[in-house]
Amino acid sequence: NTGFEQGTLGYPTSAQTCDLTNGGCYQNFQNGAIIWSPTTGAQVSPNGPIRTKWGSMGYELSELGYPTGGVVCGIRDGGCYQNFQGGAMLWSQSTGAQPSTGPIRAKYATLGYENSFLGYPIAATSCTLAGGACYQNYQGGSITWSPTTGTSVSTTRR
Repeated sequence: NTGFEQGTLGYPTSAQTCDLTNGGCYQNFQNGAIIWSPTTGAQVSPNGPIRTKWGSMGYELSELGYPTGGVVCGIRDGGCYQNFQGGAMLWSQSTGAQPSTGPIRAKYATLGYENSFLGYPIAATSCTLAGGACYQNYQGGSITWSPTTGTSVSTTRR
């Protein structure tokens, strides 16, 4: 329950639209949207840096897919995150909103996410390395993934 027009989303600004991937729907409000899919249910996507970054990636068509929960704030250094089908979007004042997905996210989880020495991601994953390898830079280093060697963690950035 978002509190109807008195809640954080405010008044609707569009009709419900149901032409999204996998039968999903959305409705825009003054301060965000409600996104629904058969597998994730209705989720609030408030206006802000997480929604903006998700939008720049293509919303539900991105590797993140649909949100699976709301935005949660109050993590390390006043940061926030929102979980999605394919990972999460993390935000901090110093790093902005950055996606966290795939095997690199799985390794990040084993280290304790933003509470680890790596801190927050500072950029999206880049898969420009030889042999199809990918990396993601963080405040305190990087995680690299290769299809042949798996993941490795470094205290230096690529």
